[in-house]
Amino acid sequence: MNSLPLLVVMWSMLTAVCVLLSLVQGMVWLHDRSQLTYALSAIMAAGAAAVAALELIAMRTSDVDVYQTLLFWLNIAIVTILIPMVWFVHIRLRTGMRWLAILITAIWGGGLLVNIFLPGNLTFSEISAITKNKTLWGEPYSLPVGTENQPYKSIVDFASLLILVYVSHATIAAFRKGARKRAIVVGGSILAFIIIGGIHTPLVDAGLVKTPYMISFAFGAISFALCLDLVDSALVASRSQREIETRELRWRNLLENINLAVVGIDSGNKINFMNPFALKLTGYEMDQLTGQPVSSLVPESLRHDLESRLAQASPGEKFTRLQYPTRSATGAIRLINWSAVELRDSQGASDGMLAIGDDVTQSIGLEEKLRSTQREMERLTHAIILGELASAIAHELNQPLAAILSNAQAARRLMSADPPDTEEVKAIVEDIILDDKRAASVIDRMRALFTGGENEKEQFDVNEAILEVISLLSSEFDAGTVRVSTELARDVGNITAGKVEIQQVIMNLLINAKRALGELEIGERRVKIISERRGDEVSILVEDNGPGIPADKIDKIFDPFFTTKKDGIGVGLGISKRIAETHGGSLAVQRTSQDGACFLFSLPAKMPTRRVAHEPA
Repeated sequence: MNSLPLLVVMWSMLTAVCVLLSLVQGMVWLHDRSQLTYALSAIMAAGAAAVAALELIAMRTSDVDVYQTLLFWLNIAIVTILIPMVWFVHIRLRTGMRWLAILITAIWGGGLLVNIFLPGNLTFSEISAITKNKTLWGEPYSLPVGTENQPYKSIVDFASLLILVYVSHATIAAFRKGARKRAIVVGGSILAFIIIGGIHTPLVDAGLVKTPYMISFAFGAISFALCLDLVDSALVASRSQREIETRELRWRNLLENINLAVVGIDSGNKINFMNPFALKLTGYEMDQLTGQPVSSLVPESLRHDLESRLAQASPGEKFTRLQYPTRSATGAIRLINWSAVELRDSQGASDGMLAIGDDVTQSIGLEEKLRSTQREMERLTHAIILGELASAIAHELNQPLAAILSNAQAARRLMSADPPDTEEVKAIVEDIILDDKRAASVIDRMRALFTGGENEKEQFDVNEAILEVISLLSSEFDAGTVRVSTELARDVGNITAGKVEIQQVIMNLLINAKRALGELEIGERRVKIISERRGDEVSILVEDNGPGIPADKIDKIFDPFFTTKKDGIGVGLGISKRIAETHGGSLAVQRTSQDGACFLFSLPAKMPTRRVAHEPA
């Protein structure tokens, strides 16, 4: 039994492979119509299959008319390869000169019209004979002899040259942009096989090369290479799909287990998703809320406000750090801090949002309790400081009260005389009035310091406030034989603040300084208070010559309940710092080159300053 001729086997196999490639690519395109490259690849593979089949029939025929008809259909099949190939390159490499692709399409389209409507075909205007040739292994095949169809054949040959230029430019551009593998597979394969086929075919037409036409092998190889590229892309897409599914699973697990309320809202501001925590928080079932307006989650009195916000807000601004009370199925109200992530579809258009809420109901209650505790601590600190001043205040009150008693007794004696010395009595009464006013002033200052509520802001002179505190503490410092000196800037200007609170800070700093001097010998204990202007601030410095603050404790000195004293509770400096910051100022420890500590208390100011020195008190 004779075996099939090798040419028949080779061209038949090529036809079958190209048909299979065309079917696979076509089915992929039918599955996803947006992937135009698969449709173009299917057309090219089908064209290559047609070319292979026509070449096989042509090489075995001896009839001129049959060969003429075969060349007619062969040129049509070639056009179905070349035009899709040009646009495949344009889409796949995302580069290339679009105008050149249009020009090539137009020229080959015109060539197709010539092939259909003019005598002969695009290759030969007339075939005069069929010659029989043999391959190297002795297998016969047919080749035509005829007149080339000029100038049309030269025009389409020029269009083939333009394809080389177009593909070369697109390949280089894609390579430079980083798509190197795709540039080599797509552009490189097309260039290699077009060059081979483009050289071989004209030589066969001219009778210079005695081999069968092998256009199908060139385009079949191109189709195969392009299919490999698309298969590689499909594998990449498959891996990407698996990664997406993995990420979706992670996100799903996150949404299902995170202790935050997550609500999906579509472009119409209706609920389409709620995670388990949100459902548990609100007490609803998913089917009760799906399709409901998101405003149904808030109390009825706030629904119009929320709907107006959503209607007026631009994309990306909806629910940005917004606190709304949220109504549960039982009617209970929870305070939720909401923020949102805008969702977009594959085309980049807004597709709703994902609202993420944190239940702060309990934390807000704890914060209120904390603020209440802080206020109580401040009152306690006031009481502690004022308790330490009790002896000094008693001393100040004792002097005017003792004078009042002495003057009253003297007045009684003078009134008992005969006759009464009325002039002397009048003088004594004036002294009693002055002493009474002095006592009343001390009492008023004590009442202000004992006030537990907020102090109203007022304008006052910083230097006068400092001197009042020093006067109030005079007996305290006299008892400890501490020398207090001042260096107050003249015209330091008024500030607007809570005077009692500012004096409380100054008093606390002075008392701390006095305590720090306890280990020094009497006569060596010194405290200095300075006021000065520093840019837009008024600064008050309290310095002492005590042992200073250990370096490892400076950073903790303002921490709540931190103290270096055995009998301290560690709240005075922390509250003093908060008072300073509340007034837009600051309180800090300054390092000094000498022994002792220096605290800097700064407040906003506007007036220029000059400094005047005071002798030690």
